Order: sequence, then C-alpha cells, then structure tokens
Amino acid sequence: MPDESAPVVVEFVVAAGKKEQARGWARVADATVVETGEGAPSDPADVTFTATPADAAALHDGTLDLTVGFMRGQVKMSGDFG
Repeated sequence: MPDESAPVVVEFVVAAGKKEQARGWARVADATVVETGEGAPSDPADVTFTATPADAAALHDGTLDLTVGFMRGQVKMSGDFG
C-alpha cells in the first residue's frame, strides 16, 4: 500500500494541439500544497494534467472545476490515477 503521507508531484501543462505553451507543477503533502514552480519539476510528476489555454484559464479563474473538466474531456490526465 502506498504511503499516503508521501508528497505527490502534480504537473500542469497548457498546450494548443501538440504545441506546449506553459508548464508548472505543485508538490502536495497531506492535502496541502507545499511547493510550486514553473517549468518541469525536478522530480518526475506522479500525475500530469493537460488543458488548452482557454480551459486552463477557466480552471485558474474558477469558472471550470477540475473534476468537471476531466469528465467532459477538456482536461486530460496521465500518470498514477490512484
């Protein structure tokens, strides 16, 4: 069973088609964001979310919920689904 208290690295990619426009990441421990950064994380991401620029903006300003965006196919996810 995985250690639930171990930090998780979440990566966010903004891309239009196959052209990446931005990348950032967050390290989450005990349901709290403990570190963030721009570009690729120093450790491999446990999970990566990818969205278009418009959908990323909607996620950022709160008009699109991440779960809803994922279920609609607006936000793609790769990595550990657990």
